[in-house]
Amino acid sequence: HILVVDDEPAIRETLRGLLERLGHVVNEAENGLVALECYARGTFDLVLSDVVMPELNGFDLLQALQPQIHERVPFVIISSHDDQEGVKAAIYAGAFDYLRKPFDEAHVADVISRALDQAEAWAVGGTAGTPPPGPPLGAVAASAPALAPSGVAAIARAGKVVCVPSPGGSSSGAVRRPGPLGRLLRRFTRR
Repeated sequence: HILVVDDEPAIRETLRGLLERLGHVVNEAENGLVALECYARGTFDLVLSDVVMPELNGFDLLQALQPQIHERVPFVIISSHDDQEGVKAAIYAGAFDYLRKPFDEAHVADVISRALDQAEAWAVGGTAGTPPPGPPLGAVAASAPALAPSGVAAIARAGKVVCVPSPGGSSSGAVRRPGPLGRLLRRFTRR
């Protein structure tokens, strides 16, 4: 069961059609407030959300859902091509991955498959106090100003568990394992 959140009806329709062709059940919400209501009434395996929306944007939705979805329901953001800073911020906040508009159907199918595999892995092997396999260390490292882009890419490729201090100096919650967003990090650091 997938919740698609976007204020543009054409985007919701496009994603619904693709996801239904892939065999998924889809619910739609036109903004973050409606998504919160839908989430409270249903059980979802995955949330796909646009970043820029009226009423409650994708970042605020991710933050509001974080206590319920952490280590259980992957949250994938939908972003325009030119919103790389927003993508990095959402990943840092706990998003599993992102989909770029306009959509490439093969990429959408791949991200959905990996996200649902991740949800299943969390359900089978996740225990309280054990960090899930994602989000990757890059979610933290990409926003750490002390790390040069080449260092972020090297860490992402190395596949190591790393602790990166947060901006406030604490390393609480900053331990991450490399995951499906290593590819995203390499893309950002090549620029």
